[in-house]
Amino acid sequence: MSKVTRFLAFENLKRAAWARTTTALEPTFAAHFNTPDARRDELGNIILFLEYGNEKSLFGWKLDCRSPGQENETQDPANIRAVAIHDMTKPKKLRGPASKSRKRAG
Repeated sequence: MSKVTRFLAFENLKRAAWARTTTALEPTFAAHFNTPDARRDELGNIILFLEYGNEKSLFGWKLDCRSPGQENETQDPANIRAVAIHDMTKPKKLRGPASKSRKRAG
């Protein structure tokens, strides 16, 4: 398989996963993301098409298999989904001295 063929197959997987994302954004977000490139993944995270693979962006996303299994299943566009790299729906745990449990002196 040539590099061009692999690239096109990968782009097709990206576009198939992107097509299954939600386009509806609340008015608050729509004012900032007035673009067809802004969508929501299955968990409700906002992702931007141009931020694919960008781990430094809050709106970065990646491809994920719905049901990982045999190799040919990972190439099936119906088994691929778009997932935000940073899941903003989960509360973040505090780190540092304030979050550590303190032992009682006794």
